[in-house]
Amino acid sequence: MNASKFSRTLYNKHDASARETAQHFLAQRNYKNFDNTECYGKYDFTGETFFTTHKFEVEVKTAWNGITFPFQTIDVAGRKSKSEADFFIQINQSHTSLLFCPMSVVHKSDQYRKNTIYSTNELFYSINPRNVEFYNVKDGKWIKS
Repeated sequence: MNASKFSRTLYNKHDASARETAQHFLAQRNYKNFDNTECYGKYDFTGETFFTTHKFEVEVKTAWNGITFPFQTIDVAGRKSKSEADFFIQINQSHTSLLFCPMSVVHKSDQYRKNTIYSTNELFYSINPRNVEFYNVKDGKWIKS
């Protein structure tokens, strides 16, 4: 397997804004007390709701332009198999739409290999879009679509 290597450039470009968008969404779901201390390879940040702390993995899907998710499956890098996050959030390029699901949905999904612009024969989870929730932001509010 030739997994894509960590790109500091892409991380610097997307990380802060992805966290901000995800936390804005989660705040509307009664999360608070966000801790942005990343545990590399395990989760990106934590948030608390009703005295329970959850771990989150968040990423920007730069090929997702517009409101509607344009692909038949949701592809998540196989390296997320090591994630200890409770939930997974994927955000579109313009930060106006996102998908949300338990990380267990990711881990239970079928895997396959594909070539990308960053890697050759990389392992991915293939998630059925029916197994996640989609949201769009309108006037600052996240609405389930």
